[in-house]
Amino acid sequence: MKKWLIFLTLISLLAGFSIAAAKWKTFNGAFFDISYPATFKAIPSLKSGYMPEKYDSARFISPDKQVEFYVLAPMWNADAAEIAVNPKTEKVVSEREEEGRLDFSGIIETIKQVTIKAKDGSYLRSYIDTEGDNNTRLIFGIKYRNMKAYESYKADYLQFKKSIRQYSD
Repeated sequence: MKKWLIFLTLISLLAGFSIAAAKWKTFNGAFFDISYPATFKAIPSLKSGYMPEKYDSARFISPDKQVEFYVLAPMWNADAAEIAVNPKTEKVVSEREEEGRLDFSGIIETIKQVTIKAKDGSYLRSYIDTEGDNNTRLIFGIKYRNMKAYESYKADYLQFKKSIRQYSD
């Protein structure tokens, strides 16, 4: 059995795709595409101001509802009010900001990382918000019931983040 698994893995690598990749779907936003696990439910959220039939953000919910991925990738900067902290039900448990980082194309970026916890302890959510000095924005987020759920889906979340392809007009 182990030899067959090794054989299939080698064949898939030679063919240029992974066995796991076949279990992913693509969400087409207004100015981005992103891959997500095929078992997740995609829920578009923020309509694009430039292409009203498309979306600038979406949530992706696991079948067991233990985790939710989030992306906001507008053509230009957008208001992220849909993920703002609700002070009645949530509190910020960690926050970090890195200003003035130069990216590979010479754009100065501000990166904010925040983790928010439900006051009733039912979930945590973490976001990485990157804003460029050229009026761009990209936010990735993950909402999870507990650390066990986070660890179970961490590899998928990292693959989700790496899969984004952004487009311009």
